Amino acid sequence: ANVSILLNKEAISGSVSESNNSIKFNAPRYFQTQERAITESDYKTLLLREFPEIRAVSVFGGEKENPPQYGKVFISVDISNSDGVSDLVKSVYTNYLKDKVPIGITTEITDPDYFYLSVNSDVSYNYNITNLSENQLTTKILTSIVNFNDTYLNKFNDSFRYSTFVSAIDSSDPSIISNDTTVYPYYIITPETGSNTNFSFSFNTEVLVTTPSDFQHSLFADRGVYSSSFIVNGLTSQLEDDGLGNIRIMRVISNQLQEKYKVGTIDYDTGYISISNLNVDSFTGSGIKIYIKPVAKDYTSSLRNILKIKSEDVIISMIAKKLWRL
Repeated sequence: ANVSILLNKEAISGSVSESNNSIKFNAPRYFQTQERAITESDYKTLLLREFPEIRAVSVFGGEKENPPQYGKVFISVDISNSDGVSDLVKSVYTNYLKDKVPIGITTEITDPDYFYLSVNSDVSYNYNITNLSENQLTTKILTSIVNFNDTYLNKFNDSFRYSTFVSAIDSSDPSIISNDTTVYPYYIITPETGSNTNFSFSFNTEVLVTTPSDFQHSLFADRGVYSSSFIVNGLTSQLEDDGLGNIRIMRVISNQLQEKYKVGTIDYDTGYISISNLNVDSFTGSGIKIYIKPVAKDYTSSLRNILKIKSEDVIISMIAKKLWRL
């Protein structure tokens, strides 16, 4: 009765017990690998079996790189409850695979590129057939969006289907009539403050082109590419494209937006963005968000990319309507 226990360190890198369906799916693959990493699926099977903290794995040969890197296998790993993998964990994975890969093949563990979806949804509902408050309905819708993310996204090489997404919102509650939802992908860059920083990444989708005459100095979001705000030389600034393939810094001076200088380019056909010599004083949060307006409403991630929706990126506006059943 007088014994006390002091916890020195919590358990990490664990997971809940594997389900029967998961065992039925994985067991034949575990046996098939025979502790050897030959095919892409072998790498996935071995890592997922040995390290339960891994949520998703993408494996591809260096010949798919530009330029090609023959004799190399790239492995992108996503860990539960974490965006990115530490160097120490990468070395653990590499050492585990070292004696399982063919002679002459080297492996490289890489971090995924995370792309996010910003959601703004105006939801109409019939308040005549529900006892729920708007806050309760909003919570149910947000839960549906989280479930959609867990089911259809948050993995490599997955697709966001707009029609399926808006249907999930409509199905959140019988009182919901319809929704008008916009979804914009974004990518986070983290520049080193006070020095020039370069970035390049691709959204892998066609981006909306707006002509220079369409530009309104009151709205950044009128552009095909725009960013969250940051500080340059003490002034609030943002990135935006000019409709001609250039990305420039725009800043607020006397309540007017003025162009500072060009810092990058955008390929509207592929969504490839290159930013160079970006020098900022400060920014808010984890980094600067670069948004695009895609031409298509559907969106697909790649072998290196993971697409996800975070709860803080969802804005839901409820619109009450009174409808009577006939």
